[in-house]
Amino acid sequence: MLDYKRFSIPDGLIASSSADGMLILKMDTDEVYELNPVSGAFWEAIDTHDGDAQRIFSDLRNRYEVEDDRLKEDLEKLITFLVSEGLLNAE
Repeated sequence: MLDYKRFSIPDGLIASSSADGMLILKMDTDEVYELNPVSGAFWEAIDTHDGDAQRIFSDLRNRYEVEDDRLKEDLEKLITFLVSEGLLNAE
């Protein structure tokens, strides 16, 4: 399981699904970020599961049938990136 309890999306972002995943616009800088389909699924799961880290992790593990350690490693990288870019709050 992840070392986080909850995630939230900061104000000032607009997200839209695309054929290749998810596009995120950071309105204060006009920067656009593109997430691949799995990263986009994480983003959508934040809303679906009200930011609950355990439920998000379980959902993605079941959806992609991946080993816990691999999913944790991949999500840690994604979360670190999103937080560093100001696209995610993680508690």
